[in-house]
Amino acid sequence: LPLSIAPLLQHLTTNQLFVLPDRESSAFFYHDLENLLADVSRPLEEKQVHYFPASYRRPYDFEEVDNANIKLRSEIINKLLYQQGHNIIVTYPEAIAEKLISTRFLKNNSYTVKKGETLPLDIFINFLYEYQYQQEDFVFEPGQFAWRGAIFDIFSYSEEYPYRIELSGDTVESIRLFDTNTQLSIREMDHLHIMPLASSLETEEQRVSFFEFLQPEDRIWVKKCGDIKST
Repeated sequence: LPLSIAPLLQHLTTNQLFVLPDRESSAFFYHDLENLLADVSRPLEEKQVHYFPASYRRPYDFEEVDNANIKLRSEIINKLLYQQGHNIIVTYPEAIAEKLISTRFLKNNSYTVKKGETLPLDIFINFLYEYQYQQEDFVFEPGQFAWRGAIFDIFSYSEEYPYRIELSGDTVESIRLFDTNTQLSIREMDHLHIMPLASSLETEEQRVSFFEFLQPEDRIWVKKCGDIKST
């Protein structure tokens, strides 16, 4: 199936959601598409093919979350919220059955930093603490920030790499993605969106279906998954 559908996907301009029967089949399908569409080595903002897993290490075991999976989920939600374009998302019923914090909540409670604009540090730091970011000497995983004079490092839950914000007074002079191992810059950015942790603050009653993040023109492909409307 991936071999026959890959050429078609290259010409589509809307989001495509593929729902496979289970975790294993969806992972194989994802890796096949990723290789067929030459998507493996692309940076996150340019990637088309994404894997949307469940948050938990074992099926329907809600006691132990998988931080790597939470990061993957956050990356995709961030792209659906803020990046217009053609995303190919591969998932399975257990993963999309999990409710998500709403688009309204995410947009109202995310923090956008833009190059050339003022960054009020007291408000910004309060935001980070409120949404469970931890202050460290150096950042090395999502959910951490470090502050050294006019340099502010932040590793958002929804990003592949951390950001380094350089300030001139209260003004954002530059924003760069950097490698945590080498501390070297990867590329410059004009802005960044910092999302709260997906599990923070909202009650279960305020959560929504994954399908709320899709547009009417997006297409859903389902393979032998039965009725998924209840998700």
